[in-house]
Amino acid sequence: MIKRILSLFICICLLCSPWLSAAAGADGFESDFQPFGEQEMAVTIAVIGHEDAVLVEPTRETSFPAGTSVLEVLVYVLEQRGISYTLKDNHYLCEIAGLKEKDYGESSGWMNTVNGKYPALSMDKQYLYGGEDIVVRYVEEYVQIETTPITRAQASVSNQWCTGTALKPHPQVWLNGYVLREGIDYILNYAQNTAPGEATVYVVGIGDFTGVLTVHFRILLKKPVPKLSAVSAAAVKLTWAKVAGAAYYRVYEYLPTSGKYTLLATTKATGIVMKNQAAGSAHYYLVKACAKEKSGTEVCSAVARKDCIKAVMLCKAPAVKGTAQAKRVNLSWKRCAGAAYYRVYAYNPKTGHYTTLVKSTAKQSISFTKQTKGTHYYLVRAFNTAHAGSAFSTKNLVKVSVK
Repeated sequence: MIKRILSLFICICLLCSPWLSAAAGADGFESDFQPFGEQEMAVTIAVIGHEDAVLVEPTRETSFPAGTSVLEVLVYVLEQRGISYTLKDNHYLCEIAGLKEKDYGESSGWMNTVNGKYPALSMDKQYLYGGEDIVVRYVEEYVQIETTPITRAQASVSNQWCTGTALKPHPQVWLNGYVLREGIDYILNYAQNTAPGEATVYVVGIGDFTGVLTVHFRILLKKPVPKLSAVSAAAVKLTWAKVAGAAYYRVYEYLPTSGKYTLLATTKATGIVMKNQAAGSAHYYLVKACAKEKSGTEVCSAVARKDCIKAVMLCKAPAVKGTAQAKRVNLSWKRCAGAAYYRVYAYNPKTGHYTTLVKSTAKQSISFTKQTKGTHYYLVRAFNTAHAGSAFSTKNLVKVSVK
């Protein structure tokens, strides 16, 4: 146990930050240093080796902004004086001026005090704000220090989309501006992290930290994307893809005149048919994916007006009347509800083909001259604003005899 604790605390824990390159012969500590604040502070630092050998006499430093760590001040002072130090695995500083951890026993190594006390955090997590007295000292026996409750830290985690499987987002955890590291400062456990609703991640302190920090996040349902599978003069069929985690769906109609939504149906299916719609009428439909949390609270996908799908019902086929006089054919029909325009065709019973005579007209009557003698067949279709035409068949034809 002593060895394991020693490896965590005697070696000075470092972050992989830009100034590490100084030890490898980069441009230097000052050029790479990233200040935490603007206001400069004054601290005093000393480095004492084995048997109280003074490596750095107590020195007052005033060139650092508030929020600088003990480790940053130490590295700066060592480099200014040309005193060597060693990084282990790019994370741990385990030697100063050739004096290494365990040189004088298994429990020997470098530790530090701030204002006479051994901090609970490693040097890179000890932030200074001015007036502190720092002593970095080589000790033959490890000094037992208390760990820090991780509940003092803060954490944030983003909401997640439901996938139907367990979600394990990694929160950002920080204390006094320092970002803690997963696997070194804490490990993560999860609860209720599959179904839609509130989920929990437990940040369990290890190393310098103890206790458990509880963080909540939401598992959200994605919104369905409805499609128009079929539209007639009286009915419309909506379909959508299955949404992961959804137990059922709620279908609404949006009313532009009132700005309100009316619930039409609740279904477990991924499609629905709305019947008894008025021919030519326009409708705005919205679909939500829903489920219930363990507490019984309903959760649904977030949707908005822009997620509505517009369905314009087909117009009914116009009932056409036809008369003929001296090579002239007159067609007339009543206005169809919802019709934006009409299209007139000629039908050839021998070939079964329709020929467009008039592509678009807003009138309810039209005449054709220079018609040949014999029997002629005509068809009129009504088109809505979505340019969808009324259903038709040969029974909608009007027969006119020209003499």
